[in-house]
Amino acid sequence: MAELNQISSLNAEFALDLYGKLAATHPDANLFYSPISISFALAMTYLGASGKTEEELKSALRFDRVNEKNLHPLFKELRNNLLDTKGVYKLHMANKLYGEKSYNFLQDFLQQCNSFYGAELEPVDFNNPDECALKINEWVEEQTNQKIKNLIAPGILNPLTRLILINAIYFKGDWNEKFNIKDTKEEDFFISKTNKVKVPMMHFHKKKLRYSFYEELNCQVLELPYVGKSLSFIVILPDLNKTSLSDVEKKLNGDELFNVSQHLYSREVQLWLPRFKLETSFEANDVLKQLGIIDLFSDSRADLSKIDGTKELYVSKVIHKAFVEVNEEGSEAAAATGVVFELRCAVIPMEPEVVRVDHPFIFFIKDNHSGAVLFIGKFMKP
Repeated sequence: MAELNQISSLNAEFALDLYGKLAATHPDANLFYSPISISFALAMTYLGASGKTEEELKSALRFDRVNEKNLHPLFKELRNNLLDTKGVYKLHMANKLYGEKSYNFLQDFLQQCNSFYGAELEPVDFNNPDECALKINEWVEEQTNQKIKNLIAPGILNPLTRLILINAIYFKGDWNEKFNIKDTKEEDFFISKTNKVKVPMMHFHKKKLRYSFYEELNCQVLELPYVGKSLSFIVILPDLNKTSLSDVEKKLNGDELFNVSQHLYSREVQLWLPRFKLETSFEANDVLKQLGIIDLFSDSRADLSKIDGTKELYVSKVIHKAFVEVNEEGSEAAAATGVVFELRCAVIPMEPEVVRVDHPFIFFIKDNHSGAVLFIGKFMKP
């Protein structure tokens, strides 16, 4: 379990690296994505990388801190552990390769993708890009309970496309203690000090929850466990008298994200939490370049020779889509990541603590056994 916690801790660091770049690009926008989906997709890409391309991926993903021979077996173990839900919630992760039927892929690469990630190769004809996109999108929809649609948009694929590598993840869990829908009322949510809107605000009255005021971040931190308590929804709410969300984003690091649960203790809480739904999509090329993954996207420098034995492939796009809904029953979340390879040519008081989540906050869904961060986002406005 120690090594599994290590890979999850490194994933949390990568998650915060991505969060920082994405949040800086759109500071006032809602944000939601699955760092573990992106990590799995890039880990499979890493299987095919060599030279400087491999080194850049290794550094950005923190793989240089893991024994190389243990890396992919640990991803396999993490996936198996996450999917061992014991029937108390739904968590599904699937990986797949779509490869040009006339192209020669190295058997070692295909075997390792299948062995470590359960990703099988399906031959397709990229000379018919619309037909291929439809096939891939239907598979993604099926894996994510219809929540992620049209991952591969028109124009993404073309006759130079040789390989699409896909990770899809889906989660649905009920709260360990559900909110009573009768207690949900329209209340103010403060987008800023001068701008507020009405939102459906769910309410818990005097519930025992794991909570703390995290002094280093000047935030209230609250855990809402799902049935079985293997997974939890964590809220990080800035105290606006002492800090701002942007200040918290600057201070929050991967280690704190991974260990935040250690700061929590059980106490009585009065909680108001918005009912909300978010959908996001983005191309990750630019943010990954900002993290040091550069040659992978260069049609002149990429070295993906462990995929096909040549240096003719490069990654043209990394695409990510994610969905989350939080309501009185629980949460539902899904995400998919696509990597497109082309040929170049181209102390507790007695009174209950009040937690009013009525202004922008950070939230994430984590696995409590491994510490893996499955989804992370920030809610800025309805």
